[in-house]
Amino acid sequence: MKTKNYLKFGAAEIEITPQKPMQLVGMGREFIAADGEKFSYSNRDKPARKTHDPLLLQATFINAGGEKIVIISADLLYTVALEEVRAAVAEACEIPEEAVFYASWRGTVTSPSLRNFLRTR
Repeated sequence: MKTKNYLKFGAAEIEITPQKPMQLVGMGREFIAADGEKFSYSNRDKPARKTHDPLLLQATFINAGGEKIVIISADLLYTVALEEVRAAVAEACEIPEEAVFYASWRGTVTSPSLRNFLRTR
């Protein structure tokens, strides 16, 4: 008799930093500090000219006794076409879409805007 008491685990990470200037999304332009001083966070009228930190995408695959899931995390504020991403991952991993979990986050509260980037593909 075969046992289902096993755990298989895999993880990967890739850099997804855009190689060309892109518009940013995130925090607004002007803020007022607690002491009343005004300051600007960034200029959203023009694309970002340089990258402070690389943007990463991590994926983890877990197979626990035949129950399989994929967890994806991306250094983005949000992801457009999320249902298409989940469907593609589910198909590639031969698992149901409900077993694909996705989180977008960016600790610096800004990231590239993917809206126009995806339209050009």
